[in-house]
Amino acid sequence: MAFSTYPDDVDPQPICVLDLVTAAFDRKTSFEAYWNLCHANPAFLANAVNLWYSTRPDLVPDEKGRRMPLASDEYVSRSIFEAIHNVVIGIAIWDILYALVKTFLETLDESEQAIISQEISNICHYEYERIRKDFKRFVQLGIGSKYFKRLSNVFDNGTPRVTSKAIPDRVMKDDPQLHHILRLCQPVSGVTQAVRWKNMLDQLHYNKPLELDKMEESEFNALGEVSLTINLVNTLIASLQLPTASPKKGLTYISKLKELLARLDPLKTHTNLRKLAISLDDLNNPNLAKEALNIVSRFSEYYAGGSMVSLYQNLNKEFLQDLEVQLQEAEGTKKTKAKHSSTKSYHHC
Repeated sequence: MAFSTYPDDVDPQPICVLDLVTAAFDRKTSFEAYWNLCHANPAFLANAVNLWYSTRPDLVPDEKGRRMPLASDEYVSRSIFEAIHNVVIGIAIWDILYALVKTFLETLDESEQAIISQEISNICHYEYERIRKDFKRFVQLGIGSKYFKRLSNVFDNGTPRVTSKAIPDRVMKDDPQLHHILRLCQPVSGVTQAVRWKNMLDQLHYNKPLELDKMEESEFNALGEVSLTINLVNTLIASLQLPTASPKKGLTYISKLKELLARLDPLKTHTNLRKLAISLDDLNNPNLAKEALNIVSRFSEYYAGGSMVSLYQNLNKEFLQDLEVQLQEAEGTKKTKAKHSSTKSYHHC
């Protein structure tokens, strides 16, 4: 089933559970394909890195309108690190969601389903927020550049903090598209809140397709990513009857993920990485592109104890082992229930 055919209503109809498994697998595969292209195609890597380089939060004007210089080779190595790290996170998240959805559907015990569903819900919320932030990264230097400001000397994990400096409703009358986009840039407590703005934007583009011309290609692609994520996550919520995301329970995976991020994120601003002599043009050279990727990989191995890929693979493996222990503890001395004892029903094919 194509992603575009997933329900995008606030309350979508459940879809075949096998399609959910396939969808999670396909999403993981798409991130893997992106990662492979970065390593096999220098031009693709150069473009991917340039997108991160040219949308650095540093380039957003601060409260006094001051901008950081656009050209600076010291940010190229950081952009390589961030571009690769971002896609590896995507692979890991959808790999674990794929595994969890399968496990959830194979489990008939309600107490075990409750544990798994809360983990899935929290991971889905985290993934939406991650993709939303990527979308905001492009908007704040593109179509919405007048409506954001960088807070000088305020950083989040080494990245300058950028906040909105306008209330989206004030632009609704003059520019509905911008209003909906600015709304999608805002954090939400649940992805279903984002469905409203996405649907309004879809309807606007259907009625006035020329509005799309106001967006840069990179913004349009980022909008596609956030829309796809909204549709898929919203469908998972409806089809698996997921609970709302919780800041207190079902955080085993998210806690482990944040611990790993705390080890890797600081590396992007590490002095030794910033000293690497590499330019954007160098990435079009196959040998130099390969060497740049190898350097970033070795940098991760030296300072974090492993390559990015292996670190996230180990994270997922350890989480699944911990989850198995949780499920066994939840089961306790109860015997495995018969298949007909489950009170919940899912849309099987």
